[in-house]
Amino acid sequence: MGSSADGADHLDNQNVIIAGPSTPASVAEPPNADPAAFHTASPSGLEPRVVMFDARYPPPFTGGKERQAHLLACALRDLSVAVRAVTLRYGRQQPDELDGVAVARFPNDIRRFHCIAIQLLRCRASSNICHVHTPSWIGIYTGIVARALGYKVIFKIPNVQLSTRHGRLWRAALRSFDWLVVLDESTRQEYEAAGIDPERIFLGTNGVVVQERRNPSDRPVRPVEVLYLGRFVAQKGCRQLLAAARLLGQQAVGWHLTLMGSGPLQEELRATIEASGLTKLVALAPWQEDVYPVLRRADIMVVPSEREGMSNAILEAMSVGVPVVATDVGAARRLLGNEGNRFIVAPNDTAPLCEAIRALVCDPSAREEYGAALHARAKRLFDIQVVAREYKRLYERTLKSASVDAFEQV
Repeated sequence: MGSSADGADHLDNQNVIIAGPSTPASVAEPPNADPAAFHTASPSGLEPRVVMFDARYPPPFTGGKERQAHLLACALRDLSVAVRAVTLRYGRQQPDELDGVAVARFPNDIRRFHCIAIQLLRCRASSNICHVHTPSWIGIYTGIVARALGYKVIFKIPNVQLSTRHGRLWRAALRSFDWLVVLDESTRQEYEAAGIDPERIFLGTNGVVVQERRNPSDRPVRPVEVLYLGRFVAQKGCRQLLAAARLLGQQAVGWHLTLMGSGPLQEELRATIEASGLTKLVALAPWQEDVYPVLRRADIMVVPSEREGMSNAILEAMSVGVPVVATDVGAARRLLGNEGNRFIVAPNDTAPLCEAIRALVCDPSAREEYGAALHARAKRLFDIQVVAREYKRLYERTLKSASVDAFEQV
């Protein structure tokens, strides 16, 4: 099987990557490769015990997919579900335990195939679910091996469109897994059309740790702060956002836009800001790992993506009650619900994007009402503990070989 240089074989480069030094050739297995380092008791037939596979399990990677895998692992642990993570090693200083979740890390070279298979075999006596979060060939390989060893396999597709790269082997592997978890209706339809049994496609959701909402009375007197969080790449719609900012500058006053992130378009965006005379209204800021202090200072979040799965930026904004303007891609409508219909616009359309932002900039009461509604919605539907309980239910019913109800449709 072909692989990318980092061994994760990502088909959609949706992650912020902090690369570490390569693993020494002498390191063949981590010290906790023995499953006894996790749990020694054999699982009862219906009690889920989970091996969580993500080729880039944190750290050093901090993309949305990786954060979701770790958030779910921690929440399952809090529900007394035995869970361990298996991943590849990307440096010397990666821990073998993270927030109480044991992590087995293996060399990111040709040995990874052997090491993953041996680890799954060793864990089989005490585990019965393999939950794969990496929609790539290394993820497919892990799922195939787990299925052969008798695990129930849950395979998550966060945001991967089918293409000619996904041949018969890929599709046959997906058909053999117990569940394919997708995050939006269009992805479900795409995989159904490709021949995946609709009874095995599960419409799931990402989760977030819901925070205390900022008290609006604590807001200092200042311009309305509009925020973009994410990578500076074409698919995230940064160019369109700057075009909307140029138009907004002609229609409204008392606002400021910050684009916080990094990526290949950074210098182009900086040049556009200067050439458009937006330097007093728009600023670029470097990415920071803890986004919540920034979110708490924001009044509006804008997610102008051309393509998206289930946006972690939207979830994080909702978790603190920041109103969101988003493009109508991926799971945006599922996330924002009826409350957000007015603020969801077509991608690559400058005027409606500008108008949705302007409506919130100019109406403090609309910001307050919309933000409060999104915070309540996040707490009810997308809190990571809610999501973990649904996954636990999925695991249990899969082990019972029973039909599974979908997550609450949102």
